[in-house]
Amino acid sequence: MAIYSGALRDKIHKLKYEGKTGWAMIFGRLLVGWMESHPEAMRGVDYVVGNPTHSGRQPIQHIEAIMDAAYTEDVTRAYPLSPPGGHRLVKQTETARSASRTLDEKRAAAAAHAAALTWTGDTGDIKGATVLL
Repeated sequence: MAIYSGALRDKIHKLKYEGKTGWAMIFGRLLVGWMESHPEAMRGVDYVVGNPTHSGRQPIQHIEAIMDAAYTEDVTRAYPLSPPGGHRLVKQTETARSASRTLDEKRAAAAAHAAALTWTGDTGDIKGATVLL
């Protein structure tokens, strides 16, 4: 667990807003490291998915870049990550950004974001599945 502030916040912003893709590799490795160090939390997880960004996101689809890096880092395929380009959860439409918004605006943006998400696999395979988001 980490606090979203200081150096960590700076690095996330470098990836998210400046497209510094090297940070995706580091965050992907951190995700795999977390899964490795929390086997009890991973027990029974059927899918590990990122909270997706819209395909038109500029300069980079940062969440997808992190998830792709995590898949690459998981060389033994120990975790149920989707391969690059095969993301199970996708965002179909762009929604309002929640950064620098009020709490009510953030809640509205989160609801719109959730409504824009689509599961790309067979919907039967998600029914009753345990998904780590």
